Amino acid sequence: MLTMSEMTIEAENLGKMYRLYKHPRDRVLDAFGLNFWRKEYFQEFWAIRNLDLKVRKGERLGIIGKNGAGKSTLLKIIVGNVSATEGKLTVNGRIQALMELGTGFHPEFTGRQNISAALSYQGFSQHQIASIEEEIIDFAELDEFIDQPLKTYSAGMYARLAFSTATTVEPDLLVIDEVLGAGDAYFASKCFDRMKRLTQDSGATVLFVSHDMSSVEMLCSKCLWIDRGRKRMEGPVLEVTKTYAQEVRERTAQRVKAKNALMSTEASLSMRKLRENPLQLILCFVRVDGSPIQVSAVRLYADGLEPIEIKVGAPQDNSTQYDGFVLIDNIFSVWDRPVEDTTGHHFRAITTLADRRSAVVFNFDGLSPSTNLQLCVKFRGVRGATARLEVYDGSKFHLIADIGRPVTRIEAENDWVKWTGTIRADIVENLMEVSGFIKFPTSLAVHPQEHNAQTLTHMQHLPEFEREGNHPDTISIPEASNGVANPYHSGEIFQGKVAVEKVLFTNARGEETPIVQTFDDLYVHIDYHVLKGPVALEFVVCLHRLGIIASQSLSGLQEHGIVDGQEGWTGRCTLEIPRLPLGKGNYFVSIGIFPPLQYNSLDTEKLAYVLHDRRYELHVEEPENIVIDLGMCRARVRWKFSQR
Repeated sequence: MLTMSEMTIEAENLGKMYRLYKHPRDRVLDAFGLNFWRKEYFQEFWAIRNLDLKVRKGERLGIIGKNGAGKSTLLKIIVGNVSATEGKLTVNGRIQALMELGTGFHPEFTGRQNISAALSYQGFSQHQIASIEEEIIDFAELDEFIDQPLKTYSAGMYARLAFSTATTVEPDLLVIDEVLGAGDAYFASKCFDRMKRLTQDSGATVLFVSHDMSSVEMLCSKCLWIDRGRKRMEGPVLEVTKTYAQEVRERTAQRVKAKNALMSTEASLSMRKLRENPLQLILCFVRVDGSPIQVSAVRLYADGLEPIEIKVGAPQDNSTQYDGFVLIDNIFSVWDRPVEDTTGHHFRAITTLADRRSAVVFNFDGLSPSTNLQLCVKFRGVRGATARLEVYDGSKFHLIADIGRPVTRIEAENDWVKWTGTIRADIVENLMEVSGFIKFPTSLAVHPQEHNAQTLTHMQHLPEFEREGNHPDTISIPEASNGVANPYHSGEIFQGKVAVEKVLFTNARGEETPIVQTFDDLYVHIDYHVLKGPVALEFVVCLHRLGIIASQSLSGLQEHGIVDGQEGWTGRCTLEIPRLPLGKGNYFVSIGIFPPLQYNSLDTEKLAYVLHDRRYELHVEEPENIVIDLGMCRARVRWKFSQR
């Protein structure tokens, strides 16, 4: 059992809620308590919630997570810049915080004057300041700039001055939020050495927020992963950072793989548009009768797509930076405030207002018109409570189902159940045909509803909605016929003789993945169809990065690299790249099929039977044990040494 003297930070059930106002005047009225007669003039946004944390004296805790996950909010509460909305927090000792560039120092003061002002604010006498001033300047290495105004400093120079001043004081708790990212690698290394000495010599505690996993692993002994305002994982630094990095890789691979598959089979103009603008699918809950139904989670999934789940009522459920979120505009879409019950479930109740809906939004950056989306809703309600579940297709509403409790069943109010069903492909297709993507309508309530689905009353007890790999059984709904876009009409060049049907990337283990490590084997597979023949075919694969051709391979340069194709034939061409000689980065891949090329001419592109110009993506990563940038090209070299 740790005593308070051994603990620097102890937080229990910590939460921070911000009020988001639709109009600036509401903020002013609220500050004076004049909005008490109005309802729904703001929405709650929980930046963090239900967060427990214990940090012992002398620990170096790394805090990681996506942008907007709640890392900075947690640090601001610990430092005292903002107060927690709920929970308990105890912080022992003197705090030094480097949170944001530009705070704490005056831009018109020189570097030397800012040092003096910062230390005076902390109670240092002029004699004490004079004794350590040169040490600060020496560590910051700003000799020629120390008497220049701070406004002339670069971000890296500011970081040097701020860190040097803060750590010279030897605080009990040092808090650093991404500030060192503005400095160079040399100074960052000096900072890490000083922070390690602080923890070893004076027992100082360090909280370090960074997106650079190598920096976290280099400095910290323990790691906290925050995801959507909640603690996702805490433990030894390597264990947490590797798990986090693996999830990032898997999500990236899933997204890019879906995009590449979409570009292969249905590369219409609207599909290309989706690469820059997500398709937004809106689901709405509408109360029919009884008490409001409480919704805890909504999940969409389909073959080839990463499942998107909205944990309704959980922290940051209404943050629009994620693939799925609760839509609250207090005009069209209204939800009750988020609640956590005694069983640990977060939820929101749908609105009881007759002319309003409760909506959720899913963002897709890769979706085919022929896709049937599978839907699962986790909800509960007292007997007789019913609601409609609708989907907006860009022009009108479609009824998916009536959800609620059958009259013949009486269940306890805390009995969570699930409903499963399908969003038909023709609805998805119509949504994509409207514009290729959809923005929030200003008023959706005026559109007629289309009651074209069966009323679904099949419900079952939900074991664990979040259990991976156990997708719920789908309830069949009659499907309308839908057309599929012709996959052969939208290549950058297409002459009607040969079509590329699919392009995929695999590793040495045969796994399909758009992420590969430097020095690993890479295989590029091109599935093609000869529409008119006979033809002689030469295949070209070109990898681009930063506007430069990083690598280009032509099958005709290899013996027997020209293929004779007869009309109606289908085949697969595979390019093998042993020990991929490319450095870390994102590459765009062009795929082309040509008649046999003349290599002494540059005017060959227009000869292509089909050309997909930079349509596919490939991510190359460094091996985990290498953090140094070795450049774009990795030649196979051998070092030799001798005496002379």
